[in-house]
Amino acid sequence: MATAKTKGIVAFTRKLISDMSAAGLNPSSRRYGIVLNSFLRFTGGREVAWADFNSTLLSGYEKFLRNRGLCRNSTSFHMRNLRSISNRAKEYGITLPPTPFKYVYTGIDHTEKRAVTLKTVCRIRDIDLSRSPHLDFARNVFMFAFYTRGMSFVDIAYLKKSDVIDGVITYLRRKTHQRIRVRI
Repeated sequence: MATAKTKGIVAFTRKLISDMSAAGLNPSSRRYGIVLNSFLRFTGGREVAWADFNSTLLSGYEKFLRNRGLCRNSTSFHMRNLRSISNRAKEYGITLPPTPFKYVYTGIDHTEKRAVTLKTVCRIRDIDLSRSPHLDFARNVFMFAFYTRGMSFVDIAYLKKSDVIDGVITYLRRKTHQRIRVRI
């Protein structure tokens, strides 16, 4: 990691992503990859020296993200991951400017639920889509997700017949690795 340290945050993050992937830490390495690609769009693909990784740079990056239409929670996702990367850099003995995240938002706003009404779900369920098989399939997948307490599409896609035993669907949630049981 020595050469990545001296080059700057981009080289360090690339090396960190590579090391994390090799160690099987794929969710973290994917998050870091998303943030790195976004940060590179902000910098025009240029490396950023650790000495320049300061509150002015990060405020500019936050403004860049907001101008691209990201909400506060999304910009915060990028900032929190950059903070995590910078904390890793400190563990490797890299010196950073003091308080680079002082003026950027790193919290999580509570968002208003945007659920459809039961009346709308019933209308979706009852609409005749026999002439549009692809829409009929999409509606059926939606209704299955609804009936299974909001099962995510990725979890539906990975379901197997063997996941259904005695009227209960048991599966491992892809995102959280939590075991979920849903009675049919």
